[in-house]
Amino acid sequence: MEYYEINKRSWNATKELFKEGLFGDWIFRGQSNYKWKLRTTLEDLLLKDGLDPEVELDIYKTFQAKAHNYMEQQELPIDYFDWYALMQHYGAPTRLLDLTYSPYIACYFALEMAIESYKYACVYAINTNKLFEKIKSPMDIRLTYPDENITAKNVVMGSYVINTITENRIKTVIPVTPRRFNQRLNNQQGLFIIPGNMRYSFEENLENVFPVPEKKSIIRILIPVKLKNEILDDLHLMNITPETLFPGIDGLAKSMRNLRNWI
Repeated sequence: MEYYEINKRSWNATKELFKEGLFGDWIFRGQSNYKWKLRTTLEDLLLKDGLDPEVELDIYKTFQAKAHNYMEQQELPIDYFDWYALMQHYGAPTRLLDLTYSPYIACYFALEMAIESYKYACVYAINTNKLFEKIKSPMDIRLTYPDENITAKNVVMGSYVINTITENRIKTVIPVTPRRFNQRLNNQQGLFIIPGNMRYSFEENLENVFPVPEKKSIIRILIPVKLKNEILDDLHLMNITPETLFPGIDGLAKSMRNLRNWI
């Protein structure tokens, strides 16, 4: 898939880009290497092991059947999509792709593990208004709440759960938020995008929505990896750190990687 690309070459210029218009109606995903494709963990698994997409339901049912052995009853999800969000949180393969409403948090994830040989990290930005215009009509998507007044926008804003994702009927991408946010997702200002048909790659689903690279719909912002320390230091001043993004001792442990900011 081709993207409309922007390369401001400096961190200050990139921040100006965010301030000029990439707020409110946009969602973001950071990746350490601009050459990497947008892929879900489930897609990676299917490609690696040559599995049929129908294995997704087996993964879901097995996780759901065994989760009670590791969690208190009140911690267990209350609906279909929340189970997927929980699986994503703990690293099980799902069709969810993590995004954030904050371009700065996306920059952190883009640069956290970036290395010099990558040359550029990147942040993908998707205009949600354009996405809502392009995705299939809600009448084409059977939801788990058929009696509700469903519109394209409140599929996201109302946290409705898509009931047909394992049927792989619709070649599209749909943003969704869980009904219950865990602390990590809340701190990361997170949400998910779901590809409608796992018989195609995530980018093929996305390309069916945005077939032509367009500045007003979806862009890829290149970030020179040589700016990594400068940007992470600035993000630290914004309180975007492992300790704030990953609540708990795992966030504390991650923060030890950047000695420059805590010694």
